[in-house]
Amino acid sequence: MTTDLPRRLRGLSEVMDDYDEVILDLWGVVHNGYRPFPGSLEALAALKAAGKTIALLSNAPRRSAEVAGQLAQMGVHPDAYDILLTSGEATHAALKKGLVSQWGQRCLTLGGADGLLAGTGALTVDDIDQADFILATGVPGGDVASNRALLARAAAQGLPFVCANPDRVVHVGDALYVCPGALADAYQAIGGTVVWFGKPHDGVYQTLFAQLPSRRILAVGDGMPTDVQGAVDAGIDVALVVAGIHRAALFGPDAEGAVIGPDTPLADSRLAALIAAEKVKPTFIIHGLAW
Repeated sequence: MTTDLPRRLRGLSEVMDDYDEVILDLWGVVHNGYRPFPGSLEALAALKAAGKTIALLSNAPRRSAEVAGQLAQMGVHPDAYDILLTSGEATHAALKKGLVSQWGQRCLTLGGADGLLAGTGALTVDDIDQADFILATGVPGGDVASNRALLARAAAQGLPFVCANPDRVVHVGDALYVCPGALADAYQAIGGTVVWFGKPHDGVYQTLFAQLPSRRILAVGDGMPTDVQGAVDAGIDVALVVAGIHRAALFGPDAEGAVIGPDTPLADSRLAALIAAEKVKPTFIIHGLAW
């Protein structure tokens, strides 16, 4: 057995005496896009009962208040957590603070972005040739290939590409969907300039840290390039949820749609291969959000 692999936890209670706060991802950790995962509400309640500060940090490309409303509809009410911050909120703040005046008002949106542009002074346009910058909150057509011609035209014009969701993929239920981060990667690959908001980038962590009482923090997320990389770069410990977007890499292709619990076998070789491929290592692994 490889001894330097992350410790596997059955529940957060095994280590929470060492932490005062938790930073939880939403999609893939608290809920699946439709409903909370089994045990996640109970875990939130147990963290609260233990006196821990709960911060929800999401790469959702929407304002925090909108996401709070969606969570409440799922049964995750505001009293279940202390702080909620989204990449969409960070995007809106930066656009309002000065990016629109710096680049110009005309914005081509990919995925729709009325909530993020409200009050920023930006005006939406439908033609890439009229745009001063691009704002991506979704992936038209559902794949990168459908957008390559548009990206090439934007890069030729030197347009900044604002990525309001750095995730590359996300599970909605058991289906895997492409996210704006994949478009941003393609844009950078052809020489385009990308402005990122959300995990793993430093800005959202600094905003969140300013609201937390200490730095004894454990992050929990299901994305290696976002949740784990962001936490490592920010200098905090992190638990990777193995039933999230990396489940096929960790458990094989048949794991899509399967129930992964604390006793589901996980080969050291698969975990080591994922860590080597992503070039970042979590502190812990856990099957899902559980106390």
